[in-house]
Amino acid sequence: MRTYIHFLLFVLLFSFVVIGCDDEGEEAGETEEATTTTTEESTEVDPSAAVCLWNKAALREAAGKDGKYSTSVVFGEQVEMLGETKKVDEENRTYMKVRLSDGSEGWVNQYLFAGKSKLGIILQSASLYNRPDLMTQKSSRMEAGELVIVSSKHAEWVKVSTADRKKSGWISGDGNISKENADITLALMYHQALQSPIRSKQLGALESLTKNSSFSSSPMMKIVKAKYQALSEMGALPETQLYVVGSNVNVRASATTASDVVMQLSDGNLCEVLQKGKKERLGNMNDYWYKIEYQGQIGWIYGYFTSKRL
Repeated sequence: MRTYIHFLLFVLLFSFVVIGCDDEGEEAGETEEATTTTTEESTEVDPSAAVCLWNKAALREAAGKDGKYSTSVVFGEQVEMLGETKKVDEENRTYMKVRLSDGSEGWVNQYLFAGKSKLGIILQSASLYNRPDLMTQKSSRMEAGELVIVSSKHAEWVKVSTADRKKSGWISGDGNISKENADITLALMYHQALQSPIRSKQLGALESLTKNSSFSSSPMMKIVKAKYQALSEMGALPETQLYVVGSNVNVRASATTASDVVMQLSDGNLCEVLQKGKKERLGNMNDYWYKIEYQGQIGWIYGYFTSKRL
């Protein structure tokens, strides 16, 4: 089960990042200094535990890119922090020493891990707050079915972030988050099903999940069935429309990843297509940009994360 969860986490993370890793699993594009997340109260996680937030983070024999590569740590994998850190000034990175579940030890980029954290699934849409106080509500929300990193708890409040760290904050109600392996596995299979730009394939995969008796008692099943019903009721899309495939998909001010993010969209959001833009290769993806309108807001979305994926 643990290996299968790691595989599914790998598939899910692919939709979160635009630039991948090199052949050795070295993380790309990360230059900022790290700080691990701290907790205020126990979240039933070993205080020495950390969760990997990146796909194939490199484990090295010594701190820094020059350290000999040992293996990769996959997204969602839990490691043991050994209490040693080293700052590599020329990289502007801090590395920490960790131990894997097989006993292997080495150094990893600290920024790519969440300390004292655990994976969870949001069961109901919830408002985000800057602090555990109703007066600090943010404009963003966590949506039902989103995979999150649970890092802190204060009374009935829980601090969470999405795996790509695009959304973070406090939500009210610990009962709105499941940390059960069965629920997390179902959620990952659900997101994997939605990665296909072909609706018939999405429906087929979701229908298979709704009939899987292994997950019949999972609270995540309600979310799966609701999405299946919603997609079933959608008619064929005209050329002037598209729907989003993926979670927290960036819509930008112009057709480039260097431009500002004007909004984020989620699985199934239906948009009007205003213009087909240039074709661009981003990592392993090669697709067109589309100028869209969604609920009065206009921006550019990369076609790979839509129903128009090539």
